[in-house]
Amino acid sequence: MSGNITTLTGGISLRASSLIALATVSALALSSCGDGFCHSCLAYLPPGPASQLSFGLVAGNFANNALPSIVETSTLDNGYSPNPGNLLTYLSLTTGSYPTSPTQTPDGNDPVYLGAADLNGDHLVDLVSANSQDGTLAVFFNSASSPGTFSTPLVLDSPGASQLAIADMNGDGLPDLISADFNVSLFLQSSPGAFANPISLYSGGANWVAVGDLNHDGSPDVALTDNTGVKIVFHTGAAGATTYAAATQVYTESAN
Repeated sequence: MSGNITTLTGGISLRASSLIALATVSALALSSCGDGFCHSCLAYLPPGPASQLSFGLVAGNFANNALPSIVETSTLDNGYSPNPGNLLTYLSLTTGSYPTSPTQTPDGNDPVYLGAADLNGDHLVDLVSANSQDGTLAVFFNSASSPGTFSTPLVLDSPGASQLAIADMNGDGLPDLISADFNVSLFLQSSPGAFANPISLYSGGANWVAVGDLNHDGSPDVALTDNTGVKIVFHTGAAGATTYAAATQVYTESAN
């Protein structure tokens, strides 16, 4: 050290005042680690600019006026969790015309997928989003008094939810929900607008699901993708039963 200059290994020179500042910052950083969560040791750094991300988009006659409207998911990513989400609704009130300022409806954190169907039989198109960060499905029923607006959602616990399918799985005329979550959860609609506790179809989890009668027996089956490839969960028993065979592997991914 010469005067107020200190030379470090590699020829880097710092003034003594810089060392004091560096030591002070280091002490602050270390003191913030006392709770054991060192990922937040540098929380004093200012966040970067927020960005809007959209992972889900559907079109449909949401306003019940025979014109297709658009709804998208919107996540505000500011570099920190949680990332608040909204549904942005662009209602078409005249042919080919859409508003530049959409209507916002709060949708938890990190909505990553959006599905649409008339869920409760009122002839209005409803919405369901999969929210990965919250671990939920959020069911938005379309307003009968003001079509194109959506109520506070019915929230269903679905840890790991990344996507969903909508189909009548037990033949009772009510659409049910199949979530690509940690258990491939089947939410049967027990009465219009109400869902029973989930039935686990595959404990290995999935990142995508699709529904169809894959063996031509008249009952819907579930195809899924996970980190090993593609599997099918076949329906078994009577048409209205909710019994399923163990998942059958139909494609295995190979290492690149």
